[in-house]
Amino acid sequence: MRVLIKMSGLFGIGTRFMSYLSFSAHALDWNQPFLSETGYRSFMGVNAALVPGPTPDAFAREVIANHVATALKGKLLPITQQHRPTGGR
Repeated sequence: MRVLIKMSGLFGIGTRFMSYLSFSAHALDWNQPFLSETGYRSFMGVNAALVPGPTPDAFAREVIANHVATALKGKLLPITQQHRPTGGR
């Protein structure tokens, strides 16, 4: 599954409790299964034990793998037709 990741910080009260950056995952291949039926999934407020050394891409990959394994029970979802972009993609 190809994914465009956009990372950003957390602002406000959440920064006291969540040490990792939030990020969003956007589908690149709209005809392929994805993390959601919309082609978009937000990962805000990821909370895990801090470990030294992971790169941003390794962090996102691990969070997504965990989401697929647990929340999706190992199965990706088809992106519904109504959420697929028209035209250029």
